[in-house]
Amino acid sequence: METAYKYILAIHVACGFVALLTGLIAIFAKKGKPFHTRVGVIYYWGMFGVFVTTLVLFSLKPTKPVLQFFLMVAVASFYQTFTGRRTLGRKKAGSQPTWPDWLALGVVVVFGLGTLGFSVYTALKGNWFMGTLYTGFTWVCLSSGWQDWRLYTGRTKPEKGGWLILHIMRMMSSYAATVTAFMVNISGRLPENTPQWAYLAAWILPGVLIGGIGIRRYVRIWRAKFNPSPKAVAVA
Repeated sequence: METAYKYILAIHVACGFVALLTGLIAIFAKKGKPFHTRVGVIYYWGMFGVFVTTLVLFSLKPTKPVLQFFLMVAVASFYQTFTGRRTLGRKKAGSQPTWPDWLALGVVVVFGLGTLGFSVYTALKGNWFMGTLYTGFTWVCLSSGWQDWRLYTGRTKPEKGGWLILHIMRMMSSYAATVTAFMVNISGRLPENTPQWAYLAAWILPGVLIGGIGIRRYVRIWRAKFNPSPKAVAVA
């Protein structure tokens, strides 16, 4: 089993580096151009590789805490990646979700409820930090699931260019989670005298800079393009 574990871990690391590199390139590449699309496809399959290998690694060593954490990252981040890509197929008005969309929605909601229970269990065992951290994945899974359920059932009023805005939000969220996993993994190899704030930064900064500030910036830019102000239209 150890030999298989090492080989799968090597594939996992390779897929992770592919996702880290192509995700960064896709963020800065000009949107809508063939290069962005090609890089985005590579990123998607890199994330798929990370997701699948994480499932296998976890199945081999389910009691290992670091794999429990990475399982949550993998499921939450790949759901963002999956739905971020699927939304591109709903550019046309009236496009409806199909069974893969509903299946993924069901899985992420069930998983989100599972992480909630595991968060409470971990906190009650005395590890309040990790228990609180795990609730973050609960929020990501359940809030994304709720947003998609409302979208799929027509309860959310579509906005102009909403498919692209959702694509940006989901892809950048998945990249933020990927960077977080990478930073946490690196922080575990820091010297013992490393200050606590460095470890905390590894957990928090990717989500704040990419998942928070980055998403807000890009969404604001693209909303303005799809819904220009009357003054801007007059000047143009």
